[in-house]
Parts: sequence; structure tokens; C-alpha cells
Amino acid sequence: MNKRASRDRTNFLSRLLAIIVIAVLVASAYACYSTGIDIPSGLASAVALTPIKVSGTITDAVSGTPPDNARITLRNPSPGDPPLSVPIGPQGEFSVENVRRGSLLLFEAEGYEPQELSVDRSVELNAALKPIHLSGTVLDSFTGLPVAGASVELADKNTNTDVDGSYKIDGAKKNNQLTVKAKGYATASTTYTGQSNLDIDLRPNTLAGIVRDAGTGNPIKNAHVSAGGRDTSSDESGNYKLADLPSEALELTVTAPGYEKAVLNVKETTRQDVQMKQFVVRGLYMTYYGFGDEGLRSNVIDKIDKTEANGIVIDIKGDRGWLIYKTDVPLAKRIGAADNPTVKDFDSLMAMLKKKNIYTIARVVVFKDNPLATSRPDLAVIDTKTGKPWIDTEGLAWVDPSRQEVWDYDLAIAKEAAKKGFDEIQFDYIRFPTDGSVSTARYAVPNTMENRLEAINGFLSRAKAELKPLGVALSVDVFGYTCWREDDMGIGQRIEDIARYVDYLSPMVYPSTYSDGIPGYRNAVAYPYEIVYYSLKKASERLAGTPVQLRPWLQYFDDYPWATGMPYNDREIRAQKKAAADANAHGWLLWDPANKYARGG
Repeated sequence: MNKRASRDRTNFLSRLLAIIVIAVLVASAYACYSTGIDIPSGLASAVALTPIKVSGTITDAVSGTPPDNARITLRNPSPGDPPLSVPIGPQGEFSVENVRRGSLLLFEAEGYEPQELSVDRSVELNAALKPIHLSGTVLDSFTGLPVAGASVELADKNTNTDVDGSYKIDGAKKNNQLTVKAKGYATASTTYTGQSNLDIDLRPNTLAGIVRDAGTGNPIKNAHVSAGGRDTSSDESGNYKLADLPSEALELTVTAPGYEKAVLNVKETTRQDVQMKQFVVRGLYMTYYGFGDEGLRSNVIDKIDKTEANGIVIDIKGDRGWLIYKTDVPLAKRIGAADNPTVKDFDSLMAMLKKKNIYTIARVVVFKDNPLATSRPDLAVIDTKTGKPWIDTEGLAWVDPSRQEVWDYDLAIAKEAAKKGFDEIQFDYIRFPTDGSVSTARYAVPNTMENRLEAINGFLSRAKAELKPLGVALSVDVFGYTCWREDDMGIGQRIEDIARYVDYLSPMVYPSTYSDGIPGYRNAVAYPYEIVYYSLKKASERLAGTPVQLRPWLQYFDDYPWATGMPYNDREIRAQKKAAADANAHGWLLWDPANKYARGG
């Protein structure tokens, strides 16, 4: 053998020996890792560089089933390590190649405590995750007592509270909404952030109390109570109860005929008694044009400042169907009912009236509506001779009282007025027409007393349902003779029916309108006291037992020129006011079409 061959053989044997030594060291190190024997640092470094395959399972420590959405991440990656992607099988099994010894694997799942395992000792790792236990107590926020049987929901988990108000949810997943519901309470919701204990306060969603007269302490029957979109009436003992209220702070509004409106801010309470102050309205009327005239308006407000008058009746929708201010009611815009408002900045004027504590009444003329009837003949009273809208003696058209779309229109206008801050909505011309050739008028239904009453009462029933929750009083103007007549006078007005829906009934007891007089007083205009007094007494007898208050319209104008032309000044006006007081009417309203109120009285 030559020298070169000998040298090659020596090198080969050296390399083979080195390989054998390394293999022995690795095997020894592995044995040490498996048995827990300390390994020399040199050996540990050599072994750590050797990637291995790791497999095992991830399960629920309680049920043994695999948790949903489990994931495995490498906690201590070395520079250059590729991202760890570990697919998990349906039984929680996993397997991952090329994991260095000494690596830390983090096992996680929503609703479980995370677990960290090292691959130093084993290439098989089984992680058993402990569910997160959320527990707490549901309490009544008012009494502090536990609420039993409350439903507690968190994502796909749900349970009910025990008799002590306690609950427990296993596998609670954070960043989800925790919702608690119980009968008689407002629903409570909060975001669960991972804590182990979470107590919940439930606010009772029932508000109850007694409505009383602030002066006498006596309970007030039939007071209208509203809050949070709910409304009810007080009973014989003044008790009220509102259920299923929203969870936020509430504004409680209470109205009753003859009393000042009460408004209270209610937070977390299940009881709120209400004291109401007696209040008598003495109002002056202003027309659609009059309130828009600064001079006339200032004069009326000055009269209210200096006399016993404390209220103002404003034509929001007057006799000609026009609106006094710009509106958001779509149909009113389409028919041009608000194209020429007489008041540009109504909200500022309303704020001024409120500051002066002036009681505000929005007068809404209902079925005498020329703009709506002419724009929408399908809603009009039709003249059988012409086939066109029927016209009264003033040359104005009327809409059909039985048409629901007409109701919708006027109620939308009334609700807009309520939201502008009016204390009261007053409906006028809430009747079938009288002035003109009524025999040629055709309606959507036969013109019978039954149908007339159904139309008027139907409208008022809806008005009460939709307007009373807004915290406004309701009133209706009726002919003076309705105090005496027990039929509907051919116009759909019967006071016993109307009284069911309104707070104030305002008969227009102008002596000049009593063309036939009353028993014992044929020439009505010459007897202002007697006409007013006996008409109101007659109405009062018929309405005994109802909560409605009589508040008459009084005459503040001269008798018609074509009749006697008799002037109505201080003496006649004072006589009417005294008659109203003597008949126990609840205040009065003065009608002056000129809006000047310069006659005295």
C-alpha cells in the first residue's frame, strides 16, 4: 500500500469515528432527557439543534371533548424560525414537524384558561384546558334583593339564576355581550371582558304611584300618566302603574283636567307619587293672521300680562286650512298648506310664551279644509250636482269626516304642534258641515246618525290614543245647542260621546248663535248671563260622573248686523264670565275675530 492510500484510509477512519462519537452523544443525551438526568451543556446544545416531531391532543379538562376554535402557538421562537401552523383534528389531535427541543407551546381556546407546555421532556404533549367559570349574582337595583329565575345569556351559553340570584357559566367567552332578562325588569347588557365574577343590577321596569291634588291631598281619578312610550290613567284612588319601561332615565308626564301639567325626571325607582296643582285656563283667541301680526300679538300678550287671562289659543291650522308655520308633514307640503306661513320663527315665539308662563292651546280646524279637499277630491265631500268638492256658503270645500287618510293628516299636524311645546290641542270643526246646500253633500258612507257619530268618535278615539302619550291636554269645540240637544244635531256632535276622549269640552255659548233662544229666553242676545249659565248647567247635568271639564267659548264681538246688531262690551262680557263661574265651568275662552280685546270685561 502506498503512502497516499494509507493517508486516505486514516482520514476515512477518523471521520467514521467522529460520526460514531456524535451518535453516541446524541443517544446518551436523549436517554438523559427521557430519564430526567442532568445533561452536560455541550450535549444539551447539540440536542437542542436537532428538530423533532411533536404530537398530542388538546381537550376540555372537564368533559374531555375538544374545545372549539383551539389554537397552538410557539411562545419562544428563534430568529429564522418559520411561523408555526398546527392543524387540529376533530378529536383535538395535532401533529407538528421540526420543533426544537426546549420550545414552549401555548394551547388556547375561547372560554378556557390558556396552558403552556414545554417539549424538553417529551415529543408527545396532551393539553387539558380548564374552562373559565363566570359566576355572579343578579340583584334588584332598587331593593338590593336577589332576582331569582333571571335569564343570563353569553354568546351560545345560557342559564337561569337560582333562588339566591346566583348564576354560573362554564366556558365563558370574553368580548361577548352578557344579557340578563327577568320579568318586571328592564333588560341589562354589558360586555364580558374575561373576569371570573360579575354581578348584575336589574332596574325594575315598572313605575307606580299615586296622583294627588297638591292642595287637598285628595287622589285624582283619570289623570293621564305617560313615560317611556307607555301611558295609563289613574284609578279611583289615584293609583297608576306603568310596566315594560325602557332602562334609561325617564320623563314622567301627568295631565288631568283642571290641573297644571306635571313633569318629573325619574331615574332608578319603582315608585313615584305625583302632586298636581289646580289650574284654571282663561284664554284669548288669535287667528292665523292675527298671531302673525306683531302689533296684534303684542297687544294680546300685554293683556295677558296685565289681566286675569293666562292662556292663548292660536290657529295652527285655521278656518281656511292653512298652517301658521313651516311644517314637516309631507301631505301638507304637497298640497301647499304651509306655503305662506304668517310666522317665520315660531319656535322663538313659543319660547317667549313659555318664559311668561302663558298656557298655549293649538287650535286645529279639522274637516273644513279647502286646500286638502281641492287638492285631493278623493278625500272631499262631493256635491252630487257637480261631481266636484262640495262648497259651503263661504266658498270653502270640506273633507269627508269618515276618511281615515283625513284623520292621519290632521293627527300628524296635531302631533307636530304637541312636539313644538303646546300645552293643549283643541279641535274645531270636528263635525259634518251645516252652512250650505247640505242636501247635495255626498259622503263615503251613508249620511246617518250612526255613521256620523262613528266618524267623529273614531277620530277622537285615535286622537286620544296618539296625542295623550305626548303629554298634551285635548279639547273640542262644539255648538252651543249641543248642550241642549240629545241627538247629534245632524253633524255628529253628541257631548256624552265626545266627553270620553277629551279633557275639556268647549261649547260655543255665544248668545248670538242661539237663533231660537232657549226656554224662557227667546231673544238670546239680550240675555248673555242666562244663555251661558243655563246652557252650561244643562251640559253639566248630562256630563255628571265624567272627568271632562266644561270650559266655554264666550262672545267678544257684537251681535250680527243682520240680526239686532247689539254691541257686546264690558257689561255683556262680564255677565258671561260670571255665568260661567256660577255654573262651575272651569275657566273660559274669549272669541274676538279682530284679536283686539279692547271692549273691556
